[in-house]
Amino acid sequence: MFEFPNFGPDISRVSGFIELGHDVYARLFLPLERTGTGHYVPWRVAAKRFGLVFDAYTTWDNLSLAVAAETGIGWELPRGTADDKTVHALVEAIATESVMGAATPTSFALWEGYAGDIDETLRESSIPIPATGANFLCDWSYRLLTARLDWTLTRTNEHRRRFPTAVWPADRSFVLASPPYQDSIYVSCSRAMFGAACAAGLDLLEIDPDAPLPSRGD
Repeated sequence: MFEFPNFGPDISRVSGFIELGHDVYARLFLPLERTGTGHYVPWRVAAKRFGLVFDAYTTWDNLSLAVAAETGIGWELPRGTADDKTVHALVEAIATESVMGAATPTSFALWEGYAGDIDETLRESSIPIPATGANFLCDWSYRLLTARLDWTLTRTNEHRRRFPTAVWPADRSFVLASPPYQDSIYVSCSRAMFGAACAAGLDLLEIDPDAPLPSRGD
């Protein structure tokens, strides 16, 4: 029996990647990488560096124009990836507010479009998500894996920093959704969980579910 978050049908809007009924809807900006260095920079820091206003609707297009005007510095657009520090902080913040902590049984939607992201081991331990329903997961491009919440921290293939396309526990006390290859994760959660994530230093800002999707990808 498949039970998915109630994502909206319009993937051109934030509502396509959040679940209504939660206390908070937010956009988590995945850190920017300094080109070719493996050194990550928070959006908040990058925006300040280039004199841009940083809010939930800041776009890569605006930031990249500012970057292009600065010589000697280049920051890569996140494409569904996050550094280890960000993933650890996010999982720890969620675990702090989850009844079972890091051991919380969790569903992970993995997109088969990520080259090499689903290896043979994952293929054997996951099942295809059927194309039944109106949300973005139901187009035969995704597989469903059930594991502990902290599974994200232990991935060992070369794309271990690639964040799952969606993450949710059985009680759907939180829902994370990341449009494939885009620069942000959209978060539906409690006020307490939102506070824990912000306290962990993540670039997480509340956002209007009806807003056009502000993130960018390939």
